[in-house]
Amino acid sequence: MNAFNFTELKRKVESIEDLNAKKLCLYRALADYQQNVLYVNDFPMQVQSAIVFYEKINELSAPDSSPQDGIFSKSRNLKVTISIVFELLKMINKGKNVNDSTVLSSLVSLISGFSYDYTLNTVQKGFYLTEKHHGTLINEANDVLVRLGLPIQIDTKKQY
Repeated sequence: MNAFNFTELKRKVESIEDLNAKKLCLYRALADYQQNVLYVNDFPMQVQSAIVFYEKINELSAPDSSPQDGIFSKSRNLKVTISIVFELLKMINKGKNVNDSTVLSSLVSLISGFSYDYTLNTVQKGFYLTEKHHGTLINEANDVLVRLGLPIQIDTKKQY
């Protein structure tokens, strides 16, 4: 791309699929223009332009804490997480029947952020999911599993 040619920049940006990557490309081009043309002899403004650019990188790379498309709840539940992990492991023949509950609990704890002891206790006791307490999360999980094309479903009639 020739220096500061907007037509070429636009063509390059349109070839990028990810929205954040597009924004980042535009912010980079703007920062380069400011530092190399507008503020060529103004060191403080060059630095300020660089700071703004890196703040934008940080903003775009920060994890999104809001639910995707406003459809997912912000709650989490250990039992639903265990159910999903167990169903996925069962699908590849690595479920409860071939692995120790301590190893499975370690994996779930690592993924979920719940403590290992709490996870192990829940796994060892076993549980059923209820529509009243887990219905929304079960529906969200099943929706994601369907969109992933996985042949598993989480349900309330099964003991985990």
